[in-house]
Amino acid sequence: MGDQNNRRASEELDLHAEEIARAACERLFDKAEETVDVYGERGRSRFLGGARTHIAFLSDAVAVGHPELFVDYARWSYATLVHHGFTGAFVDGLHSLISDVVSEVLPPSVSGDPVSYLTRALECIREMPSGMPDLPSFMDETSPLSPVAHRYLDALVAADRDRAVNSVVEAVSDGAALHDVYAEVIQRSQRELGRKWQLGEISVAQEHFGSAVTQVALSQLYPFVRDTRREKERNQSIIVAACANELHEIGTRIVADNLEADGWDVTYLGGNQPSQGLVELARRKQARVVALSVTVSCNLRSLEGMVQHIRENSDARVMVGGYPFQVAEGLWREVGADACGTDASDAVRVAQTIA
Repeated sequence: MGDQNNRRASEELDLHAEEIARAACERLFDKAEETVDVYGERGRSRFLGGARTHIAFLSDAVAVGHPELFVDYARWSYATLVHHGFTGAFVDGLHSLISDVVSEVLPPSVSGDPVSYLTRALECIREMPSGMPDLPSFMDETSPLSPVAHRYLDALVAADRDRAVNSVVEAVSDGAALHDVYAEVIQRSQRELGRKWQLGEISVAQEHFGSAVTQVALSQLYPFVRDTRREKERNQSIIVAACANELHEIGTRIVADNLEADGWDVTYLGGNQPSQGLVELARRKQARVVALSVTVSCNLRSLEGMVQHIRENSDARVMVGGYPFQVAEGLWREVGADACGTDASDAVRVAQTIA
């Protein structure tokens, strides 16, 4: 996953990240009075934070040798910043100034890839339509469970925990397939919450509340998972976790529940799981498969290390999944995994294949 030159360039970016971010911020605000007039000191602070985040995502993409990861992030960032009150020209300037400073600060022997990644990202956002970027809804109006999904989402936005939880429990009790409720109601609603935040329609607090309620809803649905498992007992063990430093765990929990409903003996470890304890547990449980997830690309290097540790210290096969693998084709092979699941249903199929 990435070669020595990639890793060295990434290390140089990490080493000089604060210097690059501050230099880019200074050039935009201290040398362009109109920028200060429009955005003020709050804009300066947000630009500096945005520059730091851009450099972190750039470093991660360079380290693994996949520019498409940074281009995808740049596209998302552009849409988010524009919907939160910044102009397209401001975002364009963010990329341009960072590129200029990177080419000046980094040694010429390693600056080529970071600058080329920034150039590709800048070309991508310049090709986007002017005005407010279109962010299509994640809700599927053709799904039979669409009314349930909208009730669930509306309850999350309204901070009505009981109404949200009751809507999914009642749907399964009334005969809706458990895996369909997970995919068509819970997952789509979670993604739609993220879209609403990106559009500036809800706050971070509302988004976090929705995620917390979804954890409660999954707990209330677990008795249905357990009952379904009894009908399909496989007597095969699988460990499911989000990799070290990865705090996003709802998708991981959904994969774990789908696997258990398919009859697997699932040990679910949640988020931010260190590799040492995981390997010890995998050996004790005689796990046939270890399933690891990653949501943000900055955790790919942790994931790669975990996969290597599992391979060296257990007989378990390794399945990975998460958003970066949907962006970068073949990346799952580069981290050393045996297979990749594209979603919860596919993870069930893949686990059956590699066990």
